[in-house]
Amino acid sequence: YDALMIKSMLDNVVNDVDNVRRWFSALKKGSLVAAEKDNGLLGIGSQGSVVEESVTDGVSLVSTTNPMPNSPTVEIDTTHLRDDMFTNPEKYGEQELLDEIVDAIIYEPTARHKLRDDPLVRLLIPNPSGD
Repeated sequence: YDALMIKSMLDNVVNDVDNVRRWFSALKKGSLVAAEKDNGLLGIGSQGSVVEESVTDGVSLVSTTNPMPNSPTVEIDTTHLRDDMFTNPEKYGEQELLDEIVDAIIYEPTARHKLRDDPLVRLLIPNPSGD
């Protein structure tokens, strides 16, 4: 089941079905920013925080400010999130895209590892045609 679902997602990314490339890109970007926040790299998350993204000279920054007096502004470079595999999948191989999809949709590291090591997932066998 998992292998077919991942294969279906891969096909949708390659063929850009229903703007799935934009969706996966946003999903990946959001999960990375959230992970950085959870790891203490972003000092955001308290109520009333303001998050802004700006692009200057090709560098994308996420700025956060806390409305509390004397609170710091935190910036993190998100340029690496701009040109990801989902916006330009034709630059990458199927196995690289497969790993990126698994990273985007599976939260638990052990589950990601298990799917990556599953030979059925790696074979990318398509679902039989309904014709």
